[in-house]
Amino acid sequence: MTLFVTHVETATGGFFLRIYGQTDQDEAVKIETNIQEIVSNQRKTFRPDELQAGLRCLTRYEDGLYYRAKIVRIVDRDLVLVHFIDYGNSATVHFRELLSLHTKSQQAIYLMGTAPQAHEYLLARISGAWSQEDLTSIRNEICNDSHTYHVEDKIDRIPIIGLLYKNYDYSQYLIEKRLLGVFISVKNQKETLQAGKLVTSPPHTGTKPIPEKIENLANMRYLQTSGVAKKNLDMSIKAPPPASTNPFLPTGQSSPQTPKMTTNRLGKVPDMTSPTPSGSSVPMEKILRQLVLP
Repeated sequence: MTLFVTHVETATGGFFLRIYGQTDQDEAVKIETNIQEIVSNQRKTFRPDELQAGLRCLTRYEDGLYYRAKIVRIVDRDLVLVHFIDYGNSATVHFRELLSLHTKSQQAIYLMGTAPQAHEYLLARISGAWSQEDLTSIRNEICNDSHTYHVEDKIDRIPIIGLLYKNYDYSQYLIEKRLLGVFISVKNQKETLQAGKLVTSPPHTGTKPIPEKIENLANMRYLQTSGVAKKNLDMSIKAPPPASTNPFLPTGQSSPQTPKMTTNRLGKVPDMTSPTPSGSSVPMEKILRQLVLP
């Protein structure tokens, strides 16, 4: 199957690529012919009070040509957001750039009754954090050209497709040749789309952070402390360290505390526990909980 790609943008939080394209070039050419006829002979503009979301019309694009569009939203008294239904892109334009299709001409009736030609797809097996520069380069590569494609799966009636570009699978081409995006299986891609979210980085496996509940409780306790107690607490935090009892260090410099060492099969590692007067050890997490929790 062949797809004439018209537009590329991000989808699902900006991590997947949404592709718009036309599958019937004969119909697309016929639409353009009827648009030219209306623009040349039957130009009917809108009054501001006639504008409403969902209205189909003709809109002049930045290239100076008119295309079929649907009003998405009235931005203000002069500007409207439109979606070009045969290409997939959107733009904010002045309402004077719109032409009405609410006439009895054969061309207007045809343009009102013909289905949008921009079909929506999702590019399979690739995910990434796409910048505007990335999107521009991708559009320059595949838009306004025909490409062979195949449907690998569907999500909410939207096909997830593989696209052929210069005899390469385009997802593989972006990852290996352009160093853009990362591989994701279609199964995981579909599950992510269904969940409505995407994990963009592997889970953190380093040191365990302070639980958020404890941290929030500590902040609340501090905010609820009386003014005098809070001042004393702040002073104790800002107070200088006690004078050194080590005769080999200058006055006012404290001795560095060397962690007690324990041995495991990997060698000596610091024992990150705090000694108690009895000589036993209490984990730091327990001490933190005693300081913060009631």
